[in-house]
Amino acid sequence: MSLKLCRTTWGVDDAMYPERWDSLFASISAQGYSAVELITLGWRSETDKLMDLLEKHNLALVCQIHTTGGYIADGQGYIYCDSCEVEDHKKSFEALVKECAELLLRSKHGGFINSHSGIDYWRTEQAVDFLKFALRIEEENRVKITHET
Repeated sequence: MSLKLCRTTWGVDDAMYPERWDSLFASISAQGYSAVELITLGWRSETDKLMDLLEKHNLALVCQIHTTGGYIADGQGYIYCDSCEVEDHKKSFEALVKECAELLLRSKHGGFINSHSGIDYWRTEQAVDFLKFALRIEEENRVKITHET
């Protein structure tokens, strides 16, 4: 077993500019990281370029997702979460996982999904319901998923 380091790009301005990815990923790789984590806005933009540069710099991809969020709304800025309903989070999770699973199949160095799932104040039974659903979706899509809840 070996330790593999993943560099999140949360708060790294260059991550949102595909024209800066080559130098960013070169730096991340040179620092000894084996993977890079990008938010939805990052991994959805210029996916061909993203895959080519990850391969060039020997980096795996960690797709960070936010159930019912992770997008920019006109006049509102970044939306972290737009619903508190369990069913909305299930629907969002399933769609995002399918999208990521297809992308991760293209990654020469592999990767996984890091999901910011659900709402902290769900009742225990709601959280368990969501996480059981998430396990089924993970299995169906044959992709590894971690959860930040």
